[in-house]
Parts: sequence; C-alpha cells; structure tokens
Amino acid sequence: FGGCRLRAVNVKVCFAELVIGGAMVFYHYDRLSALSPGQKVELSRDYCKLGSQAEGVSVVLSEMFPEGLSMHGYHYLDVFVSESLIGVAGAESLGYALRELPSFQIEWNLELVRRALYPELPSRCQSIFCLESVEEFQDWPELMTGEGQLVEILVPDNGKCITLDSRMLGGGFLMHGDGVLTGSLPADYGQAKRYWSGEVSQAPRFEIVAELPVAVGRVIDRFCARRSGSAEREPVSL
Repeated sequence: FGGCRLRAVNVKVCFAELVIGGAMVFYHYDRLSALSPGQKVELSRDYCKLGSQAEGVSVVLSEMFPEGLSMHGYHYLDVFVSESLIGVAGAESLGYALRELPSFQIEWNLELVRRALYPELPSRCQSIFCLESVEEFQDWPELMTGEGQLVEILVPDNGKCITLDSRMLGGGFLMHGDGVLTGSLPADYGQAKRYWSGEVSQAPRFEIVAELPVAVGRVIDRFCARRSGSAEREPVSL
C-alpha cells in the first residue's frame, strides 16, 4: 500500500462496521464541498440517471459494473460510452470529441487493461482518489480551485487501495494543429500496463486509488494546501 498509515479513528456509530479495528487515513480534495464528516461514500447503481440518454449506455455500464460506479466512473465512462455508441456528427461535435474524448478514452483503456491483467486491483471507476498527506497537494496546483474543501478519507484496514504514479497516465488519440490525428492502441495498452504494474516515472506524482466504500473523517480548511504554495488552475481527475 505504498506506505499507508494505519491508525484508529473515531467516526459516527453508523459507520463503525466500516472502520472496526482502525482505518488508513488519506486526504481528498472535494471540489463540490459535497462531503461531510461521518458520511459513507458508496458505489451507485442508479444507471437510469446517467447524464446521457443514448440507447444502450446504461446496459453496457450495468453489465460491466453490477456493483455500481463511483462519481469518477460515472463522469468518464458515461461520456465515453455515449459518444462511442451515438457517433459524432457535425463540426462542433467533432471538435468536442477531439478535444475532450482522449481523457475519457484513457480511463476506458485503463479499465480494460486492469480487467485483463490486474483484476485484483481496485478499479479507478469504483474508487476515490486521495493523497497520503496534506502537504502533497502542493504537487497538484490544478486541484486547488473553486470552493472545494480538503477532507480526510478513512479506508478500512481490510479495504482495497493502491498507490500509483499518476505521471504514468497517458494515451488516447490526439488532434494536432496541422490536422493530423495521432494515436496507437498498442501504445495505449503499454501505457496502461505501466501504470497498473506500479512503474514509477523520473518525477513521480503519486495518487492513492481507494476502492469504495470509504468514510469521510474531518473536514480540513480548504486553504491549507494553498497556504503551502499551490496555485490555482483547472481541476483534474483527483
């Protein structure tokens, strides 16, 4: 677990079964300030409320993820599967696809490679993303924006989590300024394999992939990481 700390924590009685015997304590940036102390963050199987109503999307995702998806999983897989099923028509839609879909395609590739080679590891589409300390948010300036908050995430000691290098995320088809579309499925496969195998880059930026359910501990002042020197940019996957 990449140096995960284990310590006893106190949470509401209704979540006692989640952290009995102790929990690993990590930190998550909650962009929407939607999490509160003692809350249990679980998978959702409410596929009828997907953002897209494209025919077949809920069937594909419910068959692939019968246990449900995390918010991250809904966001990325809903869009990718929808666009793949309904196709792209018109210059405006094509521009959107070429600009946005590579990141969704990366998540799709990561999930397929995980299922094929590393089924014992937690799915990114059923997990929450955390860091091991508040200080590490200095390396994620693009996260610290808006009216979000830092919260403790309590992962039960029998829960599933893994520390991986986010610098190993990559791939997807890209449109260049000269109109040339580049990409390679074998290269995407290799990149996903390096990520899941735990390969570390020369300048690693680690993230903890923690499978749901988890519990929310304390809410920490959202300015803590900013005071440590982070800048404001657009948020990313964490």
